[in-house]
This record gives sequence, C-alpha cells and structure tokens, in this order.
Amino acid sequence: MLFAATASALGLDHSLVFIDRPDLHAADASRLLTGLGTLGRNNQLFVTVRSGFARAAGVDETVTLQDV
Repeated sequence: MLFAATASALGLDHSLVFIDRPDLHAADASRLLTGLGTLGRNNQLFVTVRSGFARAAGVDETVTLQDV
C-alpha cells in the first residue's frame, strides 16, 4: 500500500526507484515484483532482496553481491 500511495502522490514516471528488502514483508516474489513494475512508466527498479527471492520471481537481470 505504501508503494502505491507514494507512486500516485509523486507521479513516478521515468524515475529510479530504490526499494530495500521488500522480501521481509512479502511472501509472493513474483506478484510483488510485477506490482512494483506497474508503479509508473519507464521506471528503473533497484530492489535489494535475498537471492532466493529474486530467483522465485524469475528475475533475469540481477546483480549478486555477497556480504563481506
């Protein structure tokens, strides 16, 4: 709900959207990432999640970072 309200209030189009760990509160990775993609037109999403969450959503464009 917070993402939708913010996107609506700001008019997120042609924006960089940074989202940190939405997987802490969402069980369905595919549904969450699909929904985030509909927040506006031509946005680039940078979402930090655990690797299993991204794989479950079928995300193809990922960068894997390891904790040091």
